Amino acid sequence: MSVILQFAIFPTDKGSSVSQYVSKAIEAIRNTGYPYQLTPMCTIIETETLEEAFAAVGKANEAIAPYAERIYLTINVDIRNGKNGRMEQKVSSIQQKIGDVNL
Repeated sequence: MSVILQFAIFPTDKGSSVSQYVSKAIEAIRNTGYPYQLTPMCTIIETETLEEAFAAVGKANEAIAPYAERIYLTINVDIRNGKNGRMEQKVSSIQQKIGDVNL
């Protein structure tokens, strides 16, 4: 099974620039060892189970929680049986059709 989870997490009580807190969340995701991709608006991870994906997001939350009174979190999930490595495959499929894309 492949679980691709897209999430955005940030404290809402730290002003307009929150990169120092988001970087703590990304570091926590990096430390899980799961494949991930950082984008300007969210982070995408791929795991083998939904439980692993939610646990990784939990680690990101734990990394920010000591610094914030309030945290905003959104999650989108794509679950597919019988496939692995879909993060790269999805991008590759588009590139095969239209050429290189900005990542």
